[in-house]
Amino acid sequence: MIRVIDLENTLEIEPNDTLAQATLATVPGALNGIIEKPGDVDHSSSPLKRGKFSIMRVYARDTLALAAGLRADRISRERLAGRGQ
Repeated sequence: MIRVIDLENTLEIEPNDTLAQATLATVPGALNGIIEKPGDVDHSSSPLKRGKFSIMRVYARDTLALAAGLRADRISRERLAGRGQ
C-alpha cells in the first residue's frame, strides 16, 4: 500500500508494547507501525489540547481487525472501501 501525503511522518519505535513506552507522534501527521506477531500491541501518544479534537483515519489490512479483538468477517473490504477515503 502506498500513500502520499504532505504531513510529518512518525515511525513507531520498538519497544512500544506499554503506555510507558508509547511512540510520540506529531499531530497533525502520519504514524506508521507494524503489528509484528499475534498478540502484538503497539502504543503511541500525541500532545493534544483540552477542548480540541482530532480525527484519526486508519489504513490497515484485515489483520488490524484481529489485533483489535474484532471478528474479521464483520469487517469486509467492500464495506470499508465504501466509506469515503
